[in-house]
Amino acid sequence: MALPQDLYVDRAFAIKFQGELGREWTLADSAGNVHTVCYNQDIVSPRIVDGWSTLSAFYGFKGDHSILFCYDGESCFHITVFMGLICENGVNRYLKELKGRELLMRGSAY
Repeated sequence: MALPQDLYVDRAFAIKFQGELGREWTLADSAGNVHTVCYNQDIVSPRIVDGWSTLSAFYGFKGDHSILFCYDGESCFHITVFMGLICENGVNRYLKELKGRELLMRGSAY
């Protein structure tokens, strides 16, 4: 399966944080792995335009995967990578559990 060249970013998120989102985003997971992706800074068609293939190769993505992005500010995100199939109920339960943990949820999750 071919990977997309660039990935859609939620437009409402891009508009809300347009004043602080830089071209380079830092993505860190709970194991301490850090990745950099490039954002096009376009609020009409916001996309990650570079770095996704490196991140995908690192995690060994094959097919569709879900990644939870928690925005920490200053173009830095904490990511949670779900490696198997997940159902919507499972994600909603996970988000509810995280909601009270201010340390992990300093910003907005998208």
